[in-house]
Amino acid sequence: FDKTAILPKNEMLVCHMDITIDRIPPAAKHILDVLNKCKNIVKYVKKAGINNDIQEEGGVTLHQSCIVRWLSMSNLLESILKSFKITKRLLIARNKQSLTIDLDKITIKQLVLVLKPLKHVMTVFQTGNLPSLHLVLLCKLRLKISLSSYKSLFEYVNTYCNPDKIDENEDEIEESEDYESEGIKRFRERLFNLIDELLVLDDRHYCATMLHPKYRFVKSCTAQERSQCHQYVRKELMVLHDEYLATNTYENPPELNQKN
Repeated sequence: FDKTAILPKNEMLVCHMDITIDRIPPAAKHILDVLNKCKNIVKYVKKAGINNDIQEEGGVTLHQSCIVRWLSMSNLLESILKSFKITKRLLIARNKQSLTIDLDKITIKQLVLVLKPLKHVMTVFQTGNLPSLHLVLLCKLRLKISLSSYKSLFEYVNTYCNPDKIDENEDEIEESEDYESEGIKRFRERLFNLIDELLVLDDRHYCATMLHPKYRFVKSCTAQERSQCHQYVRKELMVLHDEYLATNTYENPPELNQKN
């Protein structure tokens, strides 16, 4: 597929410029600071053996993140969010309140919210033993839609990420539904641009989706993408047909006409 011919222009202009820490906007730097603080809290909690105390107080075990595991950061933030008050109280009791300075719960909530679509997609891929090639295109399109705006993000989470589950902090989430901090906005937009780098598609993904009986119309794709997919499938079918004829002719050569 010639993706340069079918991608919108604004989606092709993805910035890959590296910048130093001192040039990062303050709002975005705040998000990085919150992430680092959360990682430091979990690191200290595990080192000091406070997880048992957190569980005894009614909280959940804090999970450590790993750079090579996609879902670990989301799990870390969710565990801190669920045990936020208990963890903060135990840290203060141990004179470690410095770990919680400038650590606001709303930012953690919004980070968890932004990462939920990614977590949902990875869970779909990793669940069961059935082929999932046809899901790659669908999941990429879903991610692009969900991260396109803060409103779309909420709609995706409410629809696909435990829609029947009642969150104990539901009121706070609803209050912040129409508010997206500048740092979270930059974080979400950066993820939106990274989707094309994380999920690189080729002919197989489009064809696998189109050949699946449930998604054969690939309505979310453009007319040009569908047309190119149809052409590719026809071309491959012709190749298979020619190979079959060649093999069949070789194995069963036609009988020579004999004169009576």
